[in-house]
Amino acid sequence: METVEEFRTLTRAALVGLTLRAHRPFHFWVPAFKVAPRYFLRMARTATVAQLEMEVAEPAPFSKNLYPVTLPSVEAFQACPILLGASSPAKEELLSKLRKGRLAFRGKRLAYLPLRRLSSEWLLQPFGLAFPLHALRWGRAL
Repeated sequence: METVEEFRTLTRAALVGLTLRAHRPFHFWVPAFKVAPRYFLRMARTATVAQLEMEVAEPAPFSKNLYPVTLPSVEAFQACPILLGASSPAKEELLSKLRKGRLAFRGKRLAYLPLRRLSSEWLLQPFGLAFPLHALRWGRAL
């Protein structure tokens, strides 16, 4: 799967607004930290389907406010077939296609996305996605 269009075709997902980005490279977006499974999948699916273009900036100087990376890249890759299934309304058809092919790991890149703390939840700003404060604490025990 190289392009957003190939992702849309494979998953048969109705991706509003991605028509203009159909020929852009496709990337899985997987959280680099452990978090409660339902929030992990929701974050990954929302970010992957959105396919936002993020500017690559110079690494920021070390900050105590950065949440640590706690998910090995191998585990992030293992989440990709599950993420495909979660993104597809035609799961049985997708499963038969996945059995015939293979996913190949081509590389990884770490992007820090801003989490903003609200009263009782975190807001993942670029995607407008909120999840409870305790989800990160629970994820540290995984």
